[in-house]
Amino acid sequence: MNKSILIQLTESQDSREYKTRNDLRHGILEKSIEHELKIIDLYFSNGVIPSDLTNIVGAIVRLLPDHPTVIKLIKEGIPVIRCGLFPHPLDHTIHTVLPNWGLTGQLAANHFLERGFLNFGVVCNGPEIGLEEL
Repeated sequence: MNKSILIQLTESQDSREYKTRNDLRHGILEKSIEHELKIIDLYFSNGVIPSDLTNIVGAIVRLLPDHPTVIKLIKEGIPVIRCGLFPHPLDHTIHTVLPNWGLTGQLAANHFLERGFLNFGVVCNGPEIGLEEL
């Protein structure tokens, strides 16, 4: 019996957005081959979840925890992992994998310090990041 995992790495049917998720998709595909799992990519079904979920062992999504697809999967007893870029207040309701932005910033700062720079700035396009703590 083939076990499958669902993936939904885009919220829209925009092919450009789909292409930006290639690294994540390839990582999932490599592991699925290694563990003999079939991939069902909901991008190709317009986000429609298959009616028979008996062989589905989990889902990997780029959707927020309160997205209708995530809620439906949880109600069906399917484990869901969210691969996000930023925390969400409901991340405690599902498994969530996020980048370590603090470590990323430290690595970037060390890069400049190792090259002798003593002054550098930070430009952000989101909410305040707590620079007053530095």
